[in-house]
Parts: sequence; C-alpha cells; structure tokens
Amino acid sequence: MSKTKKKRNKKHQPEKKKKSNKKTIIITVCVACAAALIVAGTIIADRLTNVKYAGFVDKSFNSQSAYDSKGKEVDLRDVYVNAERYDTYTGSLGFKEDSTFSMWMGPGPDDGSHDGTFTYNMGDSVINGEFKNGNKVKFKIVRDKNGDIKRIEAPYGEYTIYFS
Repeated sequence: MSKTKKKRNKKHQPEKKKKSNKKTIIITVCVACAAALIVAGTIIADRLTNVKYAGFVDKSFNSQSAYDSKGKEVDLRDVYVNAERYDTYTGSLGFKEDSTFSMWMGPGPDDGSHDGTFTYNMGDSVINGEFKNGNKVKFKIVRDKNGDIKRIEAPYGEYTIYFS
C-alpha cells in the first residue's frame, strides 16, 4: 500500500468517542441540589415552628370570659367554687419552651393551680396538653385574620374559658 492510501484510510476511520462526563456531572449536580433543598426545608420548617411557638410560648394569657356548654356567656365568678367572695377574678394560662404549661383557675392562691406538659404541631389550631394527674386537654388557638393569636380556649369542667 502506498503512503497516500494509508493516510486516506486513517482519515476515514471513525474516531473513537470520548467517554462523556456529562451524565456524571448532571447526576452529581442534581443530588447536590436535592440535598440542599432538604437542608433548607428542614431549617425553614424549624424556623416556622419557632415562629408558631413564639405566638404563645413564654407569654401569659388571662381569662377574659367563660361560656357554658350551650354557648351562653357566664360570669367568671360563677365558674369557680367560692369565687363569689372575690370582686374580680383573673385566671392565667402559660406555656413554656420546655413543653410545660400552667393554668391557674381557682379563686385562691393554693387551690387552683394545674400543671402539665403539651405538644404542638406546626400549623395546628390545637395545643394538646396533659395534666400531671393524667387528664388530657385540648387548648384551641383562635387567630385573627393576620394570623395573630386572638385567644386560647380552654375547657374547664362544663365551661370553656377564653384566655387572651
């Protein structure tokens, strides 16, 4: 074979394809993006949870009104035993960061304190509580149109007490 033929044959031979790293790069970028989204989502969810908690945790709410089982407003003094001897009465409800709550519902300093623990899921309108004696309670969060807490409703015997 002549030298020219050899050169021509070499020119017309198909070139070997180089391995494409495009797939590897695309997969790596996709995995990195997914991981970043998961981390960002976790951080955002944590911050949103704290924002929701900030609405009622480490704040004190005072009883404002009470309603009987038929929805009729009653005087707060009627709800509490022996409260008629008090001119004014204000109960209190508070939630702490350590997931404990306290509710003072009696007319005197030694006879109305109730403590327990609570759980709350982001976005819920209910705080699930459990008193130290094992009784469970659901505190209902009522928000205004801006999402701020308007009141917390607490069942108390046959009554519902509104705290704000």
